[in-house]
This record gives sequence, structure tokens and C-alpha cells, in this order.
Amino acid sequence: MKILLPIINFILALILVFILVYPEIQAKKVVEAQVLYTKNMGALPFLVAQEKGYFDSLRIKISAEEVVKGGEEVEMVGRGSKNAAFGTLWDLFAFKAAIRPEAYKIFYQVKSSVDNPQTALITLKKKRIRTLKDLKTKRKIGYYKDSKIKQIIKYILSEMGIDPEIHSYIPLSLKEMQTALEENIVDVLVAVEPVRSELLKKNGIKIVDDGFIEKHVFSPYLYSTGFTSIVNVNLNRKAIKRLVLATEMAIDFIRKHPDKTVEIIRKSFGIEDTTVYVNIPSFEKYSEIDPAEIRRLQDKLRDMQVLLREADYTGSLMKREDLR
Repeated sequence: MKILLPIINFILALILVFILVYPEIQAKKVVEAQVLYTKNMGALPFLVAQEKGYFDSLRIKISAEEVVKGGEEVEMVGRGSKNAAFGTLWDLFAFKAAIRPEAYKIFYQVKSSVDNPQTALITLKKKRIRTLKDLKTKRKIGYYKDSKIKQIIKYILSEMGIDPEIHSYIPLSLKEMQTALEENIVDVLVAVEPVRSELLKKNGIKIVDDGFIEKHVFSPYLYSTGFTSIVNVNLNRKAIKRLVLATEMAIDFIRKHPDKTVEIIRKSFGIEDTTVYVNIPSFEKYSEIDPAEIRRLQDKLRDMQVLLREADYTGSLMKREDLR
């Protein structure tokens, strides 16, 4: 027994050391995460986190793919084939997640406002379109393709007593937006950032209605979001926890360094004109999101017929306990 006691004590000491050191070992362990991003202003926290090395500093090996078809990221994250998505417009997320909104976990959102818009209705100066009332005759209207903005435009026109069905609606990528007016693909365009700011620097462009969506739907407007799912939280909690932390570090950087953030935007979107100063939207961490604003949005989306069924997204908000 006297021989066994020192051995037992030694073993217990080793176990105690392992217990104390194990969290540090786990913290240093590299975790992998597969993410999707829609390359727009809503994905800015992801772009900043990449640029500033936040993922590397938190030991996350990121495999990132740009979304090819808007909405597919909602389905893929929902079933767990991808871990998270960045930059999905709120209207599209709401539409795609409507069957089971409780299956998702929103970890940040993006807001725009009349004072800081992400949208603008613009046209060429030579066009005889000065106000929304000039859309009473048939026009070709361009809109951002990875969204439900087409339905929103129709709602706004209808509210103004204009028949929305007389127009043609042309879905455009951000790249296509840059030349769609000059190439006569569209007569008028609902431009989104950063294309809005790029186009407004051109001499032949005029604003018909700045803050088009923000002004005619409500302000502040819930523009886009980043999310994961319950499946991912349960199966890959360490990676999700670090993804969220990296995102929040990026949001802090955006708030503290707007000028440096604009430089990252120019680099990420290939904006060569250094005089273009893009409107940076407001970013909210999951702990800062007001559920009442989400309820307001979901009610409005039903009014605009973007949502065709009852759905409550307040249960989709991430909670601190989800990451413990």
C-alpha cells in the first residue's frame, strides 16, 4: 500500500495538470469552418475579418465560397453542409427561412437609414425621369439580383398609385449594375452600395430618389444579415464561437476606423477611384439586435408580399448560451 500511494498521487497530479492545461490546448487547436458569402456591403464583417487576419488570430481555417445563386446559402447552412453565411439580404433570408425560422441563428445584422442609405433610384441625366411619378409609363427597371427587391419596388409603386405590372424588371449583379444604364439595359436602376456611390460620381448620372427603399418602406431598414444554424451550433460549436468572435472584432474595427474600412471596401470591390467614399451601413452584433425591429420587418415583408406565410424570426436570434 505504501508503494501504491505515491503512484496514485503521481497519477492524480498528472490528471490535475491535464485538467488545468486542457482548455489552453483546445484554445490553440485549429478548427475548420466552411462559409458562404454574398459579396456585397452586408458581407463587410467577413471581408474585414479576412483582411485584418482575425480568423487566423483565432485559429480558424476558413474555406470560403462566394454565393452563386442567391438563397442557396440559406438552405445549405440550414442543413449543416456549410457552417455560416455572410451578407444575405434580410428579405431573401426571410423568404428562404420562412418554413423553419427557428432552425437558424442570426449572429449579426446590417441596418441602413434615410440619413445613411444603401439604396438609390437613379437614371441617366438625359432620361425624362425626374420623380417617381415619371414611372407611370412603361420602363425597364433594374434591381439587385440576390434579393427580393423586385417585390419591394412593386409595393412602393403600388402605394404611390402606379401600376407596377406595366414595367419590365431586370435582375442585375453588382458588376452589371455599373454599366446597365449606359448600355441601355435598363431605364432606371435601384442601385445598392457600393455601386450607388460609384455611379453617383459619374457625370451622366442623376438621382431620382436617394434612400429609395429606406424612405418608402421604413427607416432604419434591416438590410442584410449573417447567420448559422442550430445544426452547426450543436455539431461545430467551437468553430461557430470563433466565427462569431471574429465577426464582432470586425464590427468593432468598422466602427472605430471608417476611413480604413472604406479602403478595404475599395480593395474588395475593385473600386479604383479613390474619391469614391462608400456609405458604410450600421452593423449590429447579435446581443445588440432589437427583436421589435425584426417583428416590424417581418410584418412589413408580409404587407409587401415578400413573405407569403406567417413566420416569426425573433427566435432566430443567437443567444449567449448558444455559444457556451
